Amino acid sequence: MTRKLPVLHNDTVHAGQLNLLRSLLESICNFRVGNPAPIPVMHQMVLFNRERQLSIDGYYVDHLPSSFSELSTTYRRLLVSGHVSLTPENSESPLSMNSNISQRTSIQKEKQINTTPFVWIQRDYHLGYNMEGPLWMKDVRCLAYPEIGAPAATKPQPSAPTSLPAVENPAFSVIHKITPVHVFQYSALTYNPHLVHYNKQHAVREGYTNCIIPGTLLATIAATHVENASGKPIVNFKYSLARPVCVGESVCVLGDGLGKVWVMEVGRGDSLQHVVVMTGSYQQ
Repeated sequence: MTRKLPVLHNDTVHAGQLNLLRSLLESICNFRVGNPAPIPVMHQMVLFNRERQLSIDGYYVDHLPSSFSELSTTYRRLLVSGHVSLTPENSESPLSMNSNISQRTSIQKEKQINTTPFVWIQRDYHLGYNMEGPLWMKDVRCLAYPEIGAPAATKPQPSAPTSLPAVENPAFSVIHKITPVHVFQYSALTYNPHLVHYNKQHAVREGYTNCIIPGTLLATIAATHVENASGKPIVNFKYSLARPVCVGESVCVLGDGLGKVWVMEVGRGDSLQHVVVMTGSYQQ
């Protein structure tokens, strides 16, 4: 395999995809999703559709570890963590609909812990075509490639807390059931072709009992609740995932109102996802 990253793409911000994602989140969260920023954190994923070579798991070949010529049938691919941030000088950027933007995707770094390779994918979003304008947003995601059936991979950074905190007066505590339709719509809107999210036969081959909810969808739901409760846009958003959760399961989203959110599977006492956020101001 010849790695084709870094790669640069241009796009124009259109309301259509963003409104479709907002509509999907409203159907999941059961409230009207506001518009604290032209492109809220995690909504950038509906931009920059491009044709790319896919691996046997349906996901992108150019995101594989450099030591892999192809993804073996004995390995699977997992999202471990992510960090999305607006650059301080552009957190009040006049980004609006029909703005021209560009995205540069690159491999930030790679690391192997025991037998599990980790790859950090970095996406830099700039105002204007061909990165001519200032950096607007940075999105870094860490992917792990453990062997199927092996114990949980060692985290490349300190694990997020899996025990739930005692939050006396939570800003929000809500339960959502993520259906196959939600996951399919989200995968289509964010150009996510990973088979594990919508092909049950493939998901079972990877060791799951059903298709898996995208970790970025859980993170987007958490971000939506934070912005709804605070009335402010998020300017810094970190999330880490403890384990996958199957489609059709109910999840609880709990926020302390102080910048921390936990996502957990109903009926279990551990946390699926831990989120740390910082809200700020955004000049329309």
